[in-house]
Amino acid sequence: MGMNTITPNSNINFSARYVNSATVKKLDKAARDYVNRSAYMLEFDPASKKDLDAVVKIAERWNGARFGDDIATTANKLYYSKENPHQERIFLFTTQNSNYAVPDVKQILGVAQTSCDDGYSICVDYIQTKPSLMNKPDKSPKQKDFKHVGVGMLDSLKKKFADKPVYLYPLPDVVKFYENNGFKEISKNPTKYKWTKQG
Repeated sequence: MGMNTITPNSNINFSARYVNSATVKKLDKAARDYVNRSAYMLEFDPASKKDLDAVVKIAERWNGARFGDDIATTANKLYYSKENPHQERIFLFTTQNSNYAVPDVKQILGVAQTSCDDGYSICVDYIQTKPSLMNKPDKSPKQKDFKHVGVGMLDSLKKKFADKPVYLYPLPDVVKFYENNGFKEISKNPTKYKWTKQG
């Protein structure tokens, strides 16, 4: 399988927005196969109107996205209220590799939201992959432009919070996904999963 890994231009002065990168699979239509491609995690700036506009546009364009509206609601709250008692943070996962001060909605593959209530551990509140890239069992198989976007977002979050325990409360239909990515069940009522770098 071929390699098509793109790294950020070394001449770009990254701001604090850039978090890290992870690997996803991009369809090479000529080869009729998927190749590795880097995607980049950026952190939402609650003081940036451009960031807010990007998240709101995502919610509007990703019609039917399970968590798109919830994340947009959080973005609006963080921008307009300036209060953040739960230490909520929003992350954009994109193929855009320059000019991060102006997020390109078309290149965003997914969005995630985390929170922290105890000052130490991290809770993954939402992970939302672009709907057109999600697996839909009730639909006929179709090659998507990108695969492994959810895995890539999780990998980026794990790298970002490698020194902390990461928790989440998964819905039943995505439990297996998180188990396959290193999360272990620690509670059944409510259903709660945990990941640590040590396993």
